[in-house]
Amino acid sequence: MDSEVSEPSSSPEEIRDLFEACDLDGSGFIDRRDLDTVCGDLDDGELQSVFTALDRDGDGRISMDDFADGFHSVSGTLLAVSRRRQYMSSREDSLMQAETVDEFLGKLDQSFDLISDAW
Repeated sequence: MDSEVSEPSSSPEEIRDLFEACDLDGSGFIDRRDLDTVCGDLDDGELQSVFTALDRDGDGRISMDDFADGFHSVSGTLLAVSRRRQYMSSREDSLMQAETVDEFLGKLDQSFDLISDAW
């Protein structure tokens, strides 16, 4: 059985509310600085990709219409970035745990060497 992951749908009111939350200075537009502040977890390349995707008319700022038109395509990108970061974070945690185990085994080995040398 095929299971498709669908992007969450948002009502026009939810999209408007999200736009207003991102429009930090209340200008009616989201500029790069607003987006950077709101999406601080994105690196420069990811931020530029999201900004370009949302700035549908290419005027250097995101209007409500731009945001509404591009929201669903960008939400998929942001979801993918979030999933990738979670995966990388869990891998880093695993690697750190492995290093801790390796460090412990190394110290244990050194202790056995000291004990052997003492005999």
